[in-house]
Amino acid sequence: MFRKRGKRLVSDPVGACIYCGSNEALTLEHIAPYALGGTFELPRASCKPCAKITAKFEGVVAREMLLEFRTKFKSPTRRPKERPNVLDVKGYFKETPRRITLKPEDHLAAFCLPDLSPPTIRTGRILAKGELHQEMGFWQWPHPSVIDAFSRSLPDTIDRFHIGSVSINAFVRLLAKMAHAFTTAYRGRHGFIPLLLPLILGETNEYARYVGGRSRKAPAPESGDFSFQTYTRMISGYPYVGCEIEIFPLLGAPTYDVIVGHDLKPATVSQQHEVHLFTEP
Repeated sequence: MFRKRGKRLVSDPVGACIYCGSNEALTLEHIAPYALGGTFELPRASCKPCAKITAKFEGVVAREMLLEFRTKFKSPTRRPKERPNVLDVKGYFKETPRRITLKPEDHLAAFCLPDLSPPTIRTGRILAKGELHQEMGFWQWPHPSVIDAFSRSLPDTIDRFHIGSVSINAFVRLLAKMAHAFTTAYRGRHGFIPLLLPLILGETNEYARYVGGRSRKAPAPESGDFSFQTYTRMISGYPYVGCEIEIFPLLGAPTYDVIVGHDLKPATVSQQHEVHLFTEP
């Protein structure tokens, strides 16, 4: 059961940590990080130790990968007094590091996201021992023409500049966490056997079997920063629960496909749930 409060969707309290099962010192869990505009809430769904783990990789994505974008476009923050009022452009002149400072509204605020191959459980590919990644590309925002125009506006003392950094580990753990939390919200803690907990909790760095991308692009919603859809699909004769995630679909960002767990309700093979999550104005 979900209740709509403004632009937030709030579930019934879960009553146990969705990551470790503890029922002590439970806190509110956002399916998508609050810092990225996530407004889908699960009360009493994460214990404090697990919340500390997920907050760490969420912070890497929010403050290292997307800091300039979040600052320029005034994404939510729990520390408004710490929000920078200027942003640096880091670049080089020949091989010498250079830096200029701009107001947030004048900054390019570019960022990159990994464009992942499909999960290997779908493709049948077997990674070599110790091989963590498969083939991937990188999607960047804004459009290259905008980046070129910004580059031409910089002083002659900079001949190239840094667009953004990507932490693959933090980002795929965030995808796993969002998919697991969203699926739990709709199916319940006992509706599937979870496969992503070792990755979410940092017990493994291997992600490619269950976390990947989709080649197709769904039509962009009219608004929203996130789109989630759960599904059940037969893979090698067994029913699996998956979750498709779109981050910033209005910008044309990649679609991600996450295999969440083994389905314990095979009668729901054709059942799907879809929701678009919005940023508070």
